[in-house]
Formats: sequence, structure tokens, C-alpha cells
Amino acid sequence: MTRGVWLFITLDQRGIALLRGDGAHQAVQALGLTATWSRFGRGWVLEHRHVPDVVAYAQSRHELAVVSNRREAAS
Repeated sequence: MTRGVWLFITLDQRGIALLRGDGAHQAVQALGLTATWSRFGRGWVLEHRHVPDVVAYAQSRHELAVVSNRREAAS
């Protein structure tokens, strides 16, 4: 059985992270993190310092979490 990405984490240069995917809300709740829902980003926004904890949580569940940097808008 092949499973896809459970959690996408996008980092930006302002020190925030956007969590999207099936495991995003579950990770936020399980870790007791303070996060805000972003309608624009369609995911949970939190401080980037929590990303290692979120990745560790996904690994403990044997789920795939992908971390990437946000692309800057073309000028």
C-alpha cells in the first residue's frame, strides 16, 4: 500500500510556518500548539520554531512530512 504525504510544511523568511494536509490539524492539537487558521493559505500558521516538533510527531506516527521554503514572488 502506498501512502502519500501526510503533512506539508512551508516556511517563510518572516519566521512562520504553514501546515497543510491531512495531518495538519491533528499535529497542532496533539502537540498543544498555538496556531491560527489561514483562509488564504488554507492551513494552520504557527511559529517556525515548532517545526522540529511537528516533524518528530509525524515521524512517530510513521507518516511523511515534507518541509519546504516558500518561493518568493517574481518581480
